[in-house]
Amino acid sequence: MREPFRLEELVADSVGKFRLMGITGHTGNPTAVPVVQLAAESSGALEVEGNLRLVERALTNLIDNARGQGRGSAPVTVSLSVREGPA
Repeated sequence: MREPFRLEELVADSVGKFRLMGITGHTGNPTAVPVVQLAAESSGALEVEGNLRLVERALTNLIDNARGQGRGSAPVTVSLSVREGPA
């Protein structure tokens, strides 16, 4: 179902879920799960229209895959930026 939602809030919530799950990583431990962090808040609202559940699932899968492919305790950084032109 298509609906308008704020992408920056979805990104922040998705990163927050990994923090709530206790996925914090441990410096110096080569087998630790990477830290998931949000690089920077966006400079404004970014409202998009789409299927919120599918976009959330895709974002969560991307973060989870990045964690699985990370090296040691290297952080997984999620960022969001706005550029000119069509999406």
